[in-house]
Amino acid sequence: MGFYFQKVQLIVLSIIVFSCAAKAPYIPPDKELEVMFYNVENLFDTLDDPKTDDHEYLPNSFRKWDQIKYESKISNLAKVIRSIDDGDLPDWIGLCEVENKMVVRDLAKATGGQYAISHFNSPDHRGIDVALLYKDSLYALIEEKPLFVVLQVPQNILEKATPAESEELLRKNGNGNTRNILRTTLHNSQDTFVIYTCHFPSRRGGMNETSYKREQAASILKKDFDAIKLKHPSYKVLIMGDFNDEPSNVSIENVLKAEKPSEQSTLNNLFYTHDEDQEGSYRYRDQMNMLDQIIISANLWSKKVKAKIYKPSWLIQTGKYEGYPLRTFGGKNYLNGYSDHFPVFAQIPLK
Repeated sequence: MGFYFQKVQLIVLSIIVFSCAAKAPYIPPDKELEVMFYNVENLFDTLDDPKTDDHEYLPNSFRKWDQIKYESKISNLAKVIRSIDDGDLPDWIGLCEVENKMVVRDLAKATGGQYAISHFNSPDHRGIDVALLYKDSLYALIEEKPLFVVLQVPQNILEKATPAESEELLRKNGNGNTRNILRTTLHNSQDTFVIYTCHFPSRRGGMNETSYKREQAASILKKDFDAIKLKHPSYKVLIMGDFNDEPSNVSIENVLKAEKPSEQSTLNNLFYTHDEDQEGSYRYRDQMNMLDQIIISANLWSKKVKAKIYKPSWLIQTGKYEGYPLRTFGGKNYLNGYSDHFPVFAQIPLK
């Protein structure tokens, strides 16, 4: 009788082990990881969220943001995603400026791909978030977590401001009202991956004057990255986002320590040389800015990695604003475009 129960226990244990192993999708040894990041610029639904300042994108607003415009925006963005890799859909798609999980779900559905969603609501006053789409046929979700960025105004800035200015600075920045950093951990039959999806604080108010905000966000990210690598040195890490800073700015190069790709770099910024060549994903006052970047850990880096800014002719404005991304609105004028950013894309051979 004891032998019988032992045999049953072994069978049950075997089934459990087999079931758990089946949850880690098999990846061929020659698999190439294809990753896209896209600031989709104000992807709002048409419903009023009483907890956020979304009035600009409602049917009764000056933009007259209705279902027809929303569906056109979704269709346009899906076209970009479907075409960025000659018809093949990326494995992972990082997104920012999405209002909620519903709009992300609508966009994922419009691509025609089978994507799962990693997303949390952020404390941004307008309600815009970051999100990650990933092919759950290839990657199993292990964990997802928001890293909150609570901004603190440096004392030296407060000392230079008037009492009224100081009060306003503290009101805006002292309560964590910026986007969180999304950390998503995925696994396949070969590796465990940690993906950070970011949208650092904007440059509104001046690039230098607001640099401390992005430096604080980068510090939170770096601290978490260091802890992950210390505990799990074999994990492969990818960081992507709209950093509102360029690769050579303090937050990226000095705080995060993402460098020009090399055999010696701990974090390799795949768009460092694009910045050196004065290319960019965002155009401001007729100058290109390399704000959108993909950064990878040393164990993902090789000389076979490829990275590009995706800007076919149909994504670019003509006329007065020639060379700018074709966006949804130009001022108050409805252009029925895509976004004010070009997406970035990387092909990373898995070792």
